Amino acid sequence: MDYFVCKWLYDQSFDIHCKKYQGIDGLYQVFKSICDDITPGKKIMVSLVNYYSKLTEKPAPIVPSPYEYYLFNKEAFQKYIEPLNLHQVFTYYLSGIQSIHPSQYNEKVCQLIALMYGVPIQTHIMELDDMYPFYEMGVKSIISTSINNNDHL
Repeated sequence: MDYFVCKWLYDQSFDIHCKKYQGIDGLYQVFKSICDDITPGKKIMVSLVNYYSKLTEKPAPIVPSPYEYYLFNKEAFQKYIEPLNLHQVFTYYLSGIQSIHPSQYNEKVCQLIALMYGVPIQTHIMELDDMYPFYEMGVKSIISTSINNNDHL
């Protein structure tokens, strides 16, 4: 599980380095990448939620070797891309949305992480396969609250 997450984050880091996506498009792409393969993506996310919810103490961090990073993404490895964590990935894309003030980044990242792990459970309970419509609604809601809150500043 941890290596799956490390690989996924390394791919996200590479996309950021290549400036493939900016702002809200980047946020949507993060969630689309989870949903690329509907059934496996959902199973992996539900498994991650189960895994994290059963931890009684913080696990030892997984530190992939250079060879493992090479296996994750050869092109990223050859370009010496530094792996980002999830908070950094979300913060990067939030920084490309002008309506969101930097003081709101941590709050928005927390909401996005809750969305990321909450939707798989929600769709599992509802016996639905496609998570992306729920991710899309959630991202729109999180971003629109920034726009509405900035109107009152």
